[in-house]
Amino acid sequence: MYDVVVVGAGLAGCTASKVLVEKGYKVLLVEKFKMPRYKSCSGVLIKKSMKLVKTYFGEDVPESAMCTPTENRGMIFTNDVGKEYRFEQEGLNVWRSHFDGWLAKKAKVSGAEVRDGVAALSFTEKDGFVEISLHGESNYTESARYPRLLLVVLYLIFES
Repeated sequence: MYDVVVVGAGLAGCTASKVLVEKGYKVLLVEKFKMPRYKSCSGVLIKKSMKLVKTYFGEDVPESAMCTPTENRGMIFTNDVGKEYRFEQEGLNVWRSHFDGWLAKKAKVSGAEVRDGVAALSFTEKDGFVEISLHGESNYTESARYPRLLLVVLYLIFES
């Protein structure tokens, strides 16, 4: 039995996994796609994300994860009627497949068990634990002692 099962090997999931392991918890991190995986969302890291990486992983984003141009000075969003919204802040442009793969390796080196190609299908609260139905090469279940601990850790990380 794990203490916590974290679903999703992006910045939040990898950071939570690493922090929990360092606090002494037994952690399983699952990612539904094989790593490195294509990620359709933006590869822009804002200052807060860059600070989180430095704080929790002890180093800057590696050059191998960056794309060109490396620097990002902001974004312009246009709604469906053509109105523009500017978000100006320095940041980095990264390949999410490389960046998230690097984060997952860091979580694993810290002691989290990482399983890629494994989808979380459902969660069922039982008496004192949660059972997670997973699908990888087959369907199976894992259990976690603290179903709400992950939410507390994510709140502490992202509100600091």
